[in-house]
Amino acid sequence: MRGFADRCAITVLAGPPPREQARVHQITPLTGPEQELVTSWSAPDSWQPGARHPGRGKYLIETGERLGILVELSLGVPERELYDTDHAIAPGITKGSDDQDGRPRVPVTMGSAAGMWCFLALCWGLFALTGLVWVAAYAAAAVSGGHVPPFGEQWATDLARGRTSRACPGTPTALVAAVAAALAGSIIAIVATAWRVIASRRAGHGDPVAP
Repeated sequence: MRGFADRCAITVLAGPPPREQARVHQITPLTGPEQELVTSWSAPDSWQPGARHPGRGKYLIETGERLGILVELSLGVPERELYDTDHAIAPGITKGSDDQDGRPRVPVTMGSAAGMWCFLALCWGLFALTGLVWVAAYAAAAVSGGHVPPFGEQWATDLARGRTSRACPGTPTALVAAVAAALAGSIIAIVATAWRVIASRRAGHGDPVAP
């Protein structure tokens, strides 16, 4: 690693700790003021939330035997709002609310990824609902002696357009609706029961006072 660093024409320092600074000095000699400056960037001067780190955005570029070039970068307003993580430790500040400076925070659900997930959830929800209605129609047809075409795009189109005579010929629509409601209620009850059991087990896991 040292040989690789020796062959580098440019070295960029960003606040290394004193122990590493001594090793860097063996490869890239620094002047006394440069060493003091770079070392001062390595530790924060305050534990208060929101306090600016002394080395934030500061770099020293060394090229050969020349004096280092001091560079300081600053985030723009949109970048500060996107990458501000102080809300995780600041009391009374939550995601999506305004911070102490009055700057609005970017909602967690904002962005193209959230829209994509919402779209996928909507598509799968419609698919599941259509499948549920087809199962209900099939069961109702078995009871009433009707007929239900195979599940597919044509059947879903007939259902969406209200063509019940083609979607489930010879099967009462009221019976299909009743069976669909019963199936939906059963599924909801099963999911709710499973969720409660899983939640209770997770709450008691690792709790020394839990029964």
